[in-house]
Formats: sequence, structure tokens, C-alpha cells
Amino acid sequence: MKSMTGFGKAEIFKNDYHVSVEIKSVNHRFLDLSLKMPKALSFVEDGIKKAVSARIARGHVDVYISYENKGAGAYAVEVNEALAKRYAECAEELSASLGLTNDVGVAYVMKQPDVITVKAVEEGDTLAEVVLECVGMAVSGLIAMREEEGVALVADFEQKLDAITALVDKVEERAPEVSRAYAEKLKVRIKDYLGEVEPDETRLLTEVALFTDRSSVDEEITRLRAHVEHFHAIIGESAPVGRKLDFLIQEMNRECNTIGSKANDKVITDCVLSLKTEVEKLREQIQNIE
Repeated sequence: MKSMTGFGKAEIFKNDYHVSVEIKSVNHRFLDLSLKMPKALSFVEDGIKKAVSARIARGHVDVYISYENKGAGAYAVEVNEALAKRYAECAEELSASLGLTNDVGVAYVMKQPDVITVKAVEEGDTLAEVVLECVGMAVSGLIAMREEEGVALVADFEQKLDAITALVDKVEERAPEVSRAYAEKLKVRIKDYLGEVEPDETRLLTEVALFTDRSSVDEEITRLRAHVEHFHAIIGESAPVGRKLDFLIQEMNRECNTIGSKANDKVITDCVLSLKTEVEKLREQIQNIE
């Protein structure tokens, strides 16, 4: 199991290229990938997205990429000879018309606008390979941090699940007492109302049986225990489990609500409130699970 928060960084010096990649992720319902990199790397954007999405399932992920070409062929120098000749011709014409010495040389002409143009060489497959390798290294670092946080989250989940199990045990132990307590209260009320007249025992038992059936939480307890066991199993998986846990926690909350609505007892009600608190804590933590 992995957390959705993490950070990874990688740097490569290879084939005259210096590539640096930083990647960080935070909670998000789906995979939301944002790339921040030089425009010159736009040709490898699809490859970067595929490389990241193949290994990360959920989270808002920011990828920062920078690079520098250290090679001698990183830039191309272009000379506009026609324009340079025209500058030289203008200098000759002015020299002749003004009767001045023409001291215009090559260095002067080269400094004039648009005579010399320097352009970055268009990058190709070699750079793409280096960038993707660096991205892969950064993603590995991010995943390692996510897994490390995931271990801590598993321990926290286990603790909360144990607390839920203890509360369910308490509800299960208390549940039979609810019917007995109701039967005793009902007998007292009937006796107060009828006085010395003996109540119809069959009607009394029928009323108690109906109440017991209405207030029975055996099925809810069984399902809640099954959900807890399922939760234990899921957090032991290596694949992304966040969405599974999202659904499972909804089912656990539903069972808690049903127990609370059916059990007409203060002790069970107090247990249900504590159960809902623990389930809510689980739900909050699940938001950070991939």
C-alpha cells in the first residue's frame, strides 16, 4: 500500500546533457499530472506522461524538468552574407561620397543587427532517452517515499481497526441484555397498569419477541466484522487500493448507522458514537491512499 504524498528527485549528466527532474505528489481523487519544462522538450511530453502514469495511479503530480546541452554542437551560427555585403558596400559608398577613410572591418560588420544569428540546435532522440531515464529515476524515488509512508499508514489502520473490533465486541456482548431489560420494564409497566390482575404471558412474550426482532443487530455486527477483515486484507495488497477502501468505509459507516438506529440502548448508542468516530478517522486517512 502506498501513500499519495511524496517527493522524488534525479539528475543525469550523459551524452553532453545535464538533465534534472523533480517530482512531487499530493492527494487527488484521480491522477492529475502537471508538467513544467522548457518548450524545447515538448516533443517528449507524451513519453513523459506515459512513463509517469504507468507507475502512478492516483494523486496530483507535479513534474519539473530542466536540461542543458553541454556539447559543442548545442548551437548553430548562421551568417547572412548578403546583409553583411550590403553593410560593407554602404561603408564604401559613404567613404567615397564624404571623402573619408573607410575603416569598417569584419568585426564591425559582424556586430550589426541580423548579420549573425545564433540558434539552439533542435534536440532529438538522444535527449529524449536521457530525459525519460531521469524521469524514471525520479518516479522511483517518489514511489519509495510513498511506500515508506504507506507502511506507517498500515500501522495506523491496524490500530484503528483493533479499536473498532473491541467496540463491536462490546456491542455484541450488550445486545442480548437489551431484550431482557425491555421485558423487565414491560412487566413493571403492565403490573402498574393492571394492579393485581395477572397479564397474558403469551401476549407478553409476543411483544418481547417483536421488540427483539426489531432491535436485533446480529446481522449488522456480522457484516461489520466481515468489513473489518476485508479491510485488513486490502491494506496488505501492493496494488493501488484507495478506491476499494473508499467504498468499504462507506459500507462500514452504513452498518454503524443501522446499529445505532435499531438498538434502543444507551450503552450501545455510546459504542456506536465511538465506532463512527473511529470509522471517520479511517475515512480521513484513506484520502491519502493511492
